[in-house]
Amino acid sequence: MDLPRARLPTLPDGVAAQHGHLAAGIRRLRHVHAAGGQWEDLTELVDQLLGEVAGHFEHEELLMERGAFPGLEQHRSMHSSFLRRLTALRAECDRRESELMGVLVELLEAWFKNHEQTADRSAAEFLGIES
Repeated sequence: MDLPRARLPTLPDGVAAQHGHLAAGIRRLRHVHAAGGQWEDLTELVDQLLGEVAGHFEHEELLMERGAFPGLEQHRSMHSSFLRRLTALRAECDRRESELMGVLVELLEAWFKNHEQTADRSAAEFLGIES
């Protein structure tokens, strides 16, 4: 008789929920920008997203570290890349540059979706956890 496999409750419940929350935050930012939102509102959304993304990435990396995921350093590098792009987006808010803002938001949205479907899924599979 096979026993149920032990799971880290935070990956499917915590991390998956965080992914949904972060994706919604990126979409909200895109919508506010597309609707001509005020720079103060955009700045607040980007600052909130920066904090949430950084906390999420830290949590995810900790799970991978605890699970001895061999691709951890590469995954960390991907996370750093995303945070750099998000920081560049924040700089656009400071400069009140709307031309690049829309492009950067679209890139972040596409990056996040791809990352979740590829790199995060690969880590979850290695750790033997449903995602």
